[in-house]
Order: sequence, then C-alpha cells, then structure tokens
Amino acid sequence: AVVSTQSTGELQQSVSLLSATLPPEQFLGIWSALADLFQQEFINKIIFKNRFNLAGAQQFKTDMQGFTGIFLDHCSPAYFSALTQHIRVLSQPTETVRLWQGEGLGNPDNLAELLQEKDISLSGEAVLAILKLRTDV
Repeated sequence: AVVSTQSTGELQQSVSLLSATLPPEQFLGIWSALADLFQQEFINKIIFKNRFNLAGAQQFKTDMQGFTGIFLDHCSPAYFSALTQHIRVLSQPTETVRLWQGEGLGNPDNLAELLQEKDISLSGEAVLAILKLRTDV
C-alpha cells in the first residue's frame, strides 16, 4: 500500500482535530491548500514518476481511495478532482487504453468524445501522457 494504516489513522486524527478546533473558514482555507498540495504531489511524484500495468493502476486507485477517504468527512470529493481524473484514466482496462491511444493519434475529436462519455475532463494531450505510463499496452 502507498500509505500505511497507522499513518492514515494518525493523519485522520490530525485532520479531525484541526476541523474541531479551527473556525470553519480557517479550516477550509488550510484544507484547500493542503488538498491541492496532496494532489500535485501524488500526480507529479507518484503517477508521472512511475509506470503501471493494469493491476498496479487498480491497486494505486484502491490505495488512493483509502487515502482520500480520510478527508471526506471534512470536505467535498471535489477537492481531489484532478487526482481522481488522473487515476480514472490510468486504471482504464487495457482495451480502452489501446482505443484511446489510437483515437488520440488518429482522430483527436473522437478521443474528446470518448473521454466525455467516461466523464473525464482532462485534455486529450494530458490523457495520452497518462496512458504512456501503462506498461501493458
């Protein structure tokens, strides 16, 4: 797992303590900055610094669901929308990855439609960069 159970428990306690002791406006301000930092770190230093097969991508998705779940008592899932989008692309079935790669190279407009059907709002260029991280295609 990316984050240990002990670490997540300690982090959850810390977030709960902050939420309970700070005025809501201050907590949301701190939380917004922290959530953005988490997203950027996970995207830039884990997703884009590694390569994944389907099983690895799905395990990472499971790990991140556990990690982000720590915070959902205190904020909206929208705080993790960029990370969620990247993980959704990364963990697509191999057949979908191949289709998207083919459409991205041959017909970018078709790729945009396919992404919209899956409710993925990342650009075609960003999606293709993520798909290059897959080792099983």
